Amino acid sequence: MVSFDSNSSCDAYEIVVNAQKTVESHPRNVDVAAVVSTLNSSDQEIRGGAATVLTEVAKSDASLLVPQLESISAGLNDSHNLVRANTAAILFRIAEVDPEAVIRFLPALSDTATTDSYATARSNCIQVIANISEHAPEAVAAHTDTLVCALSDSNRLTRQRAMGTLNRISDHEPARVKSGINQIADRLDDFDARTQNLATSTLCNIASEYPAVVRPAIPGLEALLNHHESSTRANAAYALAEIAAVDPEVVSSECGALAQTAVDTDRVVQKNSLIGLRRIGQAAPSAITPYKSAIAQVANQPEQGAVQRIATDCVELIETHTDSPESSAVSIDDEETRLYQPTQGGTDQHTADDSQDASNKTRLYDP
Repeated sequence: MVSFDSNSSCDAYEIVVNAQKTVESHPRNVDVAAVVSTLNSSDQEIRGGAATVLTEVAKSDASLLVPQLESISAGLNDSHNLVRANTAAILFRIAEVDPEAVIRFLPALSDTATTDSYATARSNCIQVIANISEHAPEAVAAHTDTLVCALSDSNRLTRQRAMGTLNRISDHEPARVKSGINQIADRLDDFDARTQNLATSTLCNIASEYPAVVRPAIPGLEALLNHHESSTRANAAYALAEIAAVDPEVVSSECGALAQTAVDTDRVVQKNSLIGLRRIGQAAPSAITPYKSAIAQVANQPEQGAVQRIATDCVELIETHTDSPESSAVSIDDEETRLYQPTQGGTDQHTADDSQDASNKTRLYDP
């Protein structure tokens, strides 16, 4: 319970104290309108107490606060850290039940997420924006600059939530997020594993339509081929394979790293790596020649499927290499790739599609 200054307004004090008692056992019985009226108090302790009560009500039944949304949202500009943070928390709860009602506050949320000095307030605002994006990504897409800016925030959760929202937008509109390629690439070495993987997944989405844009991320993607999470390795290999589809020479320097992950224990990592090697080999067979032994190891495995066939293609490219243009031509049909939508939950993993063998397409999964 919040303690109040004895000089506080008696009426406001009593309203908040009574509401604090009620919310502990019967949050739906709180007089919401009365508590909201105390948000105008000159005493920041009263405003803080009121915001805390409203946050608890929102946890129980956020719909009770929708009629007072305009007055509550003003708390984003309050001088008290607690009020700003709790106001964003309230908007988050309301967005869960009525996202349309909160969309109009995106500019204020965006401003607080970018400029607020209080980390919890920034993080909460980003979370509201993330919540809205689940229901109306087109509305949030206009605020990608805010999300890109949040990628450099000192708060781990703020970075993770911003990256997750950019990832969601990039699923449908990669053009909206490609301008933030440098900031997204910087998150490839974030100490938070979830943020790292979301960054690689976002780069996969961008690379599927704008592979050339992702070139600055090549060094970071190569480093992630050694990541401890298979989904991150798979996404890094996928993005490199997508770049190789349009500019194999740029990725040819990564052949050694891709050859290592071609023998990965995870089949999706193997497949994505081998598709990248094959794309490079179709344009420049000599680039993958030094790794023939490792590739042949996969091709000769007893289990036959798409992975072994792609490895065999790579070996044949090496063995039949000539200087004729025909031998290094890239087959558009053979190298078509597709991003599948991830299932809900866990970690997103992308797999490059090898259209020569449609029956062996690997769907995105969340381990």
